[in-house]
Amino acid sequence: MTDIKNEINALEDEIINLRRTLHRHPEFAFCEFKTGEIIKDFLKKHNIDYKDGIAKTGICADIKGAENGKTILVRADIDALKITEQNDVEYRSENNGFMHACGHDFHIAIALYCAAVIKKIQNEINGNVRFIFQPAEEETGGALDMINEGVLKNVDTAVGLHVDPETETGKITVKDGEFFASPDFFNAEIIGKGSHGAQPQNAVDPIKILTEILFNIHKNVDSATENEVVMSVCKVNSGFSENSIPDTASFGGTVRAFDNVLRKKADKAIEKTIKTACEKAGAKYEYKYTYLYPPLINDKNVTELLIKSAEKAVGKENILTAEKNMLGDDFSYIAENVPSCYFKLGCRNDEKISSNKLHTPNFNPNENAIKIGAEIFVNFILDNM
Repeated sequence: MTDIKNEINALEDEIINLRRTLHRHPEFAFCEFKTGEIIKDFLKKHNIDYKDGIAKTGICADIKGAENGKTILVRADIDALKITEQNDVEYRSENNGFMHACGHDFHIAIALYCAAVIKKIQNEINGNVRFIFQPAEEETGGALDMINEGVLKNVDTAVGLHVDPETETGKITVKDGEFFASPDFFNAEIIGKGSHGAQPQNAVDPIKILTEILFNIHKNVDSATENEVVMSVCKVNSGFSENSIPDTASFGGTVRAFDNVLRKKADKAIEKTIKTACEKAGAKYEYKYTYLYPPLINDKNVTELLIKSAEKAVGKENILTAEKNMLGDDFSYIAENVPSCYFKLGCRNDEKISSNKLHTPNFNPNENAIKIGAEIFVNFILDNM
């Protein structure tokens, strides 16, 4: 039987260099062409078969064991954010205005780390391990596009992770059931009638109508959903002049929920609030609610198996019970289709506290977490095949 820790340790330097190469070349949703070349070069080097061009820039690699068995899927998202990096490191972003500020370079490195180890011991497993490198998690939900092109065919179980810079490196957080919320958003425009600011009697004032909407919208949504969703108005726009009442006013925001029925109730409550205020004032409106990813629900059995495998890597005392998270992740599409577990991997950088916030220009997590994430994935595969 192969010594897994020795195999993992032997690859560590190569993987750290790989992660830094990925970090230098961040790319936006469905534009991950250089990223894809880096991934494919690594897969070729380690003699791992793959198929590219899935959902435009996605990649799928399969490693088949000695005997037939079930298929376990490991997912890594590969896109970056529109953020200008401020880290003073030799591997800082070379693509100006873009940065791996959400740790997807870590996710890729961890999945490839795992793939390289599994390839070395493929004759010791029964079944198939599938690795998918998914575009556009940050934007439109590339997971669904990959699913529609068949990456979940014959998959029995799926696992994924997200780096967590607020949790100590060497620890993970996980829970079964509801984990990440659905991240929907909405936009509305109030269409009134403008006039001179000195003659408000001639106007159908959209700002006044919007003020009434904003006063009522939170309590109406809370009432409709029994306080089970988070709704935030995040933008408000109207007017260009200090002495002119404008024709229109607009606003938008986000709704986070763990239940699809509650999402629909929130949608209806928002529109009813807008409609009531506009009809009373004689205004019109346009409204759009966009349903994004579903809530991410971890399978109880798979989560228990993942925890057992993680204990071998980090120890039972370093596995923490997570809280429900109002962030969203399109791994939820995978978890909606096959029994899955998604967990958060601690990667706190204790040397530079300012590095410990996702989606910020100083994000710079602890690279020691990469090996830990890979070992957890490898353990899970070996324990369940």
